[in-house]
Amino acid sequence: MPALYLGARVEGFDWNDYYLANDQVNIFYGECRESDPEAGCTDWDIEVHNRRHSLLAGDFIAGCKRLEPILGAPAVTLGGFNLDRPADNIGIFTEDTNVFIRFADDDMALEDKIALAKTLRPIGAPRARTLPPPADSLVADLERLCGPPP
Repeated sequence: MPALYLGARVEGFDWNDYYLANDQVNIFYGECRESDPEAGCTDWDIEVHNRRHSLLAGDFIAGCKRLEPILGAPAVTLGGFNLDRPADNIGIFTEDTNVFIRFADDDMALEDKIALAKTLRPIGAPRARTLPPPADSLVADLERLCGPPP
């Protein structure tokens, strides 16, 4: 699974941690903001979650809205992963990976979040590049769940 990130430093935050598993690669920037003492660090200043395609359903996709494509791939706004803290997070859907960018700063303008998303690149690559689009069936699901692009 190709993993995308925003570079070694973004918005003044260093890449500080990561999580690797069979179906996901997560990159964490900035400071850990512990929100659940039992779960440990659950919030970072900026997070990039790369996950193998999964079902587009449930609370995480509720209320999504389509954006113009980002780097050639369909994109949406998503609420917060924590439903008690709604936010404009960004979802980008590529050929084989769903990429979710989560922002702790709910006051950051959506345009600024989109500009950051446009810097996504494979880990180690010096700059952003066009992303391969997902299958037509996933695009149809996005249209059904999130509406058409603007």
